[in-house]
Amino acid sequence: MLSAVPTTASTSGPRRLVGLIAVLAVALAVLAAPAAAAAAPAAPTGLTLVSASKNALAVAWTPVPDAISYQVEYSTAKSMKSAKSKTSTQPYVEITKLKAKKTYYVRVTAKTARGQTPASSKLKVKTKKKSTAATYLAPTGLKAGEPASESVKLSWKSRASGLRY
Repeated sequence: MLSAVPTTASTSGPRRLVGLIAVLAVALAVLAAPAAAAAAPAAPTGLTLVSASKNALAVAWTPVPDAISYQVEYSTAKSMKSAKSKTSTQPYVEITKLKAKKTYYVRVTAKTARGQTPASSKLKVKTKKKSTAATYLAPTGLKAGEPASESVKLSWKSRASGLRY
């Protein structure tokens, strides 16, 4: 509850002005607190596995509005103990140099102008077992050309030279 500074003969001029400014500052702080809490950025959602190989994972998530960057943490421990991390400016990251046939836990946070978001829900994923069929992640940059009468030309970026799709 706000109260006015009492006006007496001794409260005049600069002292009264300082008192009014203090009351206004408290009022603004009280009114701004709920707005600041409501403006806190939400945790990223939609974390999903895009592709997996024997030594790499690709994950993506729903973009966070006004995100400057994303921090992706991954660990073989569900508790995220000894987690490693990667930073990305896009809502997608490839995690490489992993061990084959291992379970990993992944979570993501976003950095925005309003601050760091809480972590997303953890995603449990597993790398493929050792085999030549799962050596590389899926190709990237899929583009469709102009459709012809019964066909459409597709193009993409290969993961390595000599791969056949």
